[in-house]
Amino acid sequence: MHRRSSADQLAGLEWLRTLHEVGLNGILADEMGLGKTVQVIAFICSLVQDGAPGPFLVVAPLSTLTNWYTEFARFAPEVIQT
Repeated sequence: MHRRSSADQLAGLEWLRTLHEVGLNGILADEMGLGKTVQVIAFICSLVQDGAPGPFLVVAPLSTLTNWYTEFARFAPEVIQT
């Protein structure tokens, strides 16, 4: 991850990591524009860094796929596989 994150985004990332460590699932849900995409990208990057084998599934509306790809290309291009 090559971007500075806000305190709320870091808290969200830690929450996702904690859920993963204890084998639970969760959903990030808040208003638009608060960094959910960046939090998930950072979480996936942390999984890759920790050696998790992947692949990883992101479930999102079809209308947001271009944005997801753009954000991965911007913040974590090393994670993109085509």
